[in-house]
Amino acid sequence: MDPEISVVIPVYKTERWLRACVDSVLAQTLRSLELILVDDGSPDGCGAICDEYAKKDPRVRVLHKENGGVCSALTAGIGLCAAPYIGFMDSDDWIDPTFYEDLLRAVKSTGADVAAAEYVTFLPGQDMADGPASPAVCTDPDSGKNMLYAYYSSVMTPPAVNMVSKCNKLYRRQPVLDNLSYLDIAVWHGEDALMNAAILADCAAVTLVQGGGKYHYRSWEGSACHREDFGRMTDSLAKNELAFLGTFSRIIRDKDLDPQFFKGYLGRAAYTAALDCFSRRDISYGEKRRYARQVLASVSPDAPVTYARLRGSIPVTVYCRLLRAHIFLPCILVCGLLRRPGSERRHEK
Repeated sequence: MDPEISVVIPVYKTERWLRACVDSVLAQTLRSLELILVDDGSPDGCGAICDEYAKKDPRVRVLHKENGGVCSALTAGIGLCAAPYIGFMDSDDWIDPTFYEDLLRAVKSTGADVAAAEYVTFLPGQDMADGPASPAVCTDPDSGKNMLYAYYSSVMTPPAVNMVSKCNKLYRRQPVLDNLSYLDIAVWHGEDALMNAAILADCAAVTLVQGGGKYHYRSWEGSACHREDFGRMTDSLAKNELAFLGTFSRIIRDKDLDPQFFKGYLGRAAYTAALDCFSRRDISYGEKRRYARQVLASVSPDAPVTYARLRGSIPVTVYCRLLRAHIFLPCILVCGLLRRPGSERRHEK
């Protein structure tokens, strides 16, 4: 039987959780799926675990490759997909047994290009769910764009449904293939936002599924948004932030998206990147200034001020106005007094 769904899972240093992740896919009530595990040069036992599952279940395919980052792994995995619908998971998460059956039923019954399910963040001792308030399907020609506008307008408030994560969704194959060029290999954190902004902008119909199987996101100290170097600027993170901002801004231009809806989101990312850079003690003032200018050149000039207005903090507002005016020395002097946002891009590892 040909698979109806291809599930792509990039695998890297998640040996502790990988079996639970794979087991949750293979236990799906929808049997007609294929699972593509992309071992991105993981230095632990992940590669052997992947091969073990491939030997036990013919639906599992494994690709071993040199480490190239999550976007490289996603691109390689998508290239192997044989099914008309594609789903994605992070290798330390898990899904409810009816997750893909519910999503596939939704896209088939509505003709939608994308179906999104409820998303549960798992923390020790608590679960926090993001989900649609009621079942809905949007079928106007700009429904994907309107979903993006609604989500990114809520940058400072809880969203109605998670439109950033790639993992709580099922996609028709073609929009995914059409937007592979936006998976920038320099981005190791934030690829979800790039992927969904590009894909959803092309979608004429999006459906939100309530009450079905859920996606469970495991938040732990080893996940990318909790890495030791996340929250303090390193060369790797600096390159990631520039690549992310540049690619997201290119998507807005290429897809003819209204930039007004993204100013707060990109302003927060620019504010955070500059704040982290200014806090570094291992680089010169000249290097900090050059980096800040590159960051600000990647976004709308008033994006940081838009974020400051949404945040409602006088110190942040002053700081962001100085950034916009390229007056960096006072920013560097006071950066230690400002608090970094808890996460400038929600729900991403």
